Amino acid sequence: MASLRTVLLATLCLVALYANAAADQWDDVARKFVDQEQAHLIRRTTEASGVVIELKHPLITKGVVLVVTDGRPGFSFEFKSAALPSDPAFALMSRGGSLVTGKEATAILKALRESYQAALKDKNGMSIVSSDGISVSCIIIPGDGELSFLLATN
Repeated sequence: MASLRTVLLATLCLVALYANAAADQWDDVARKFVDQEQAHLIRRTTEASGVVIELKHPLITKGVVLVVTDGRPGFSFEFKSAALPSDPAFALMSRGGSLVTGKEATAILKALRESYQAALKDKNGMSIVSSDGISVSCIIIPGDGELSFLLATN
């Protein structure tokens, strides 16, 4: 009985260590974004579905969220207006996307712009552009005038 308890305790410790290591990886990504882009950490939560790290940056008018679900990270950038974001905002999003995908910022920038243009043409204001191992979705909410981008790996 004592050996079974020891095995169970050792297994629980390994699971806890693995969970903390995975969370630390995403904390490091968020910290890099904060340091690199002069963003601000708002809050970090761990839910059953994954890690959620909320950030704030002046170029992104509503918020920035790093979401990790099933070990797959994504960056969400939300704006209070559906207007075309500024070039510096697009550049910021592409650099953030590069942090979570490991892909070149120029490829991400191209996908961001294509996704926005496609969402403008879509009757529902939605688009998904996938290329070079990345996926960018764009949602334009006309009534509320909001805009949202999500960047992740395919």
